[in-house]
Amino acid sequence: MPSSEEVEDTELLTRWRAGDDAAGNQLFERHFDAIYRFFCRKLDDEQALDLLQKTFLACVNGRDRVKAGNQFRPYLYGAARNILLRHYRDKYRQKDGHKLDDRPIAGSQMSPTMRLAKKAEHRLLLKALCNLDLNDQLLLELRYWERLTRKQLAQVFEIGDLAVASRISRAKRRLRTEIERVARDPDLGTRTTANFEGWLDDLREQAPGILRDPAGR
Repeated sequence: MPSSEEVEDTELLTRWRAGDDAAGNQLFERHFDAIYRFFCRKLDDEQALDLLQKTFLACVNGRDRVKAGNQFRPYLYGAARNILLRHYRDKYRQKDGHKLDDRPIAGSQMSPTMRLAKKAEHRLLLKALCNLDLNDQLLLELRYWERLTRKQLAQVFEIGDLAVASRISRAKRRLRTEIERVARDPDLGTRTTANFEGWLDDLREQAPGILRDPAGR
């Protein structure tokens, strides 16, 4: 069963869709930091705010409902993910007018987070993470930094629970491989891959400015 706050979120969305701007403002304020943080890990501030607004507009203008038993938070992250993917696909549209195919996009930037990282293991981990396909990045970030459950991730990525487990395992293998590839110091690479999940958790605590709260609260 969804929590009372999640039920309230869905009620606020319903009221906002019916024209209640106060409900929309309340919903926006409640989830602003999380979605702003989501985009700030990939884009500059101006672009992040633009896509944040598009995400909430997509929710209020959408006709689909939050399904019974699901939660609004992963529903919102799912909308944000779709907006971000569309942003990159439009950005890298080919000159002949055809869109790039639907493969994930690699090489997104996390320079604000990297500047906050003080330990060599953190910096190596973030560098490797940036080189993963975009969907692998988002999957690991939402799992480790936003603490979404597998069931919630299934809702975000619109796949089954078992598929989420498989994708997480595959993304972690790719991250380990990438850490080893970009590490100039073999010992540092070994230390980082040996406990990269711990370094991910540690980084969440060490770099709150982008990973946890962009306002620094």
